[in-house]
Amino acid sequence: MYRWPGRGSGWRGRRGLLRQAPVTVVTTIEITLPDALAEEAKGAGLLSPEAIEDLLRCKLASDRLKRLQQARIRLSARPEEAMTQEEIQAEIKAYRQEQRIAALRQHQLPTKRS
Repeated sequence: MYRWPGRGSGWRGRRGLLRQAPVTVVTTIEITLPDALAEEAKGAGLLSPEAIEDLLRCKLASDRLKRLQQARIRLSARPEEAMTQEEIQAEIKAYRQEQRIAALRQHQLPTKRS
């Protein structure tokens, strides 16, 4: 891969697509902690930006996993009946028919009015 001269941060990939380099936006936060907790966290190295980022990412991932598991439980609690082969074919046929009608409407020329 190579950079294009005079094109800023864009670059050209193997397939010829122009891509922009990712931009990182940083937010500064201030937290209020009890002194004892702050000292203990500082001693454990948990107040560095990297450690806080890691803690936040782990918590967010854990929350996403928990929501996924809850959704799985809700879905398994009310399973729907599986469609029969005939129902699947009927759905496919109806979809294809809708697509044909839409394509015909798109390609129709306006009629002349007298």
